[in-house]
Amino acid sequence: MQNSLFKKLIFSIFVLLGSIWMICYLISLIPGNASDFYAEDSNTQIINNQAEKLPVFYFSVLPAHSTEDISIPSFLPNFKWNGSQNSFQMTILQTLDLVFGNSSSNLTSIRHKIIDALSWTFCIQFLHYFLLLIISIIIGKYISNNSSAFSKIISSFFLALHAIPSFWLASLLIFIFCTQWFLFPNSFLNITENSVWYNLLHSPQYFILPIICLIFPSISYVSRIYSEGLKKATQSTFWNRALSTGISSSKLTNLEAQPFGLISIFGWFVGIIPALFIGSVIIENLFSIPGMGRLLFHSISIRDWDIVKYILIFISTISILAYLLSDFLIRLVDPRMRKNEN
Repeated sequence: MQNSLFKKLIFSIFVLLGSIWMICYLISLIPGNASDFYAEDSNTQIINNQAEKLPVFYFSVLPAHSTEDISIPSFLPNFKWNGSQNSFQMTILQTLDLVFGNSSSNLTSIRHKIIDALSWTFCIQFLHYFLLLIISIIIGKYISNNSSAFSKIISSFFLALHAIPSFWLASLLIFIFCTQWFLFPNSFLNITENSVWYNLLHSPQYFILPIICLIFPSISYVSRIYSEGLKKATQSTFWNRALSTGISSSKLTNLEAQPFGLISIFGWFVGIIPALFIGSVIIENLFSIPGMGRLLFHSISIRDWDIVKYILIFISTISILAYLLSDFLIRLVDPRMRKNEN
């Protein structure tokens, strides 16, 4: 197991380095920068100086006709050595030092912007997934143990919610509960305190609708994969053999069936960890939540590519770590994986 995880760790490092190179390369191809929106600003000259682009990698491949050396055949590419002053190395060093520089739009610290936005996103997404797991496990367990008409109605109801686009559901809830009934605020713009935990304790009404919009579309999928794992366990050959020993069905479900459902949950866990930190671009913009999704959308809108670059690198890092963590948890829960390695 340790050997397998070590190989995947080495592979993940190379994948991360490749992702950083790809992000730097693609951003270098995008025309324009934040100075286009601040043409008459007093900081224009500073912004333009920051916008000077470095070479992407240690070497560049130039067209063959760009060289004056006649000894090089015309059909061969011309390699130009750029040295250590390149965007790839500078980005890696700044990422390791957690010194991301300043924003190209207003010269504020990128690190402080990301940390502030991350606190809002993590708080809301943590509540979202925590409640989603509890509700989905309860519903999935009920559906797998009951084949009544009521359980089918519940399954069909949440399946219909899963088919509704999140922006449409959020717009509908805002229209009903905010503009018609005035039960909840429709935006976080009225919040004056920057601390998300302070607002969660003193103004929880702001968080209710966004969390509902995040939970409802996912209940059908998560409860279904959990119930399918339980059904797979109860239909296996060892189930009847275990029941014949005198173990009660409820105890056997907790000991044997639930790990099957949890294995499916851990597989789904890979996809949600990046979302736990990056958030939902649609929901955060509709409710004006100052989180990572809104920061990413706003930075793209004003062409602040420095912030976009480090947010994408952060997403790539979290995704790779989630892959390694999920693989470790699956091997920890499922003993068959360890037996196959041994």
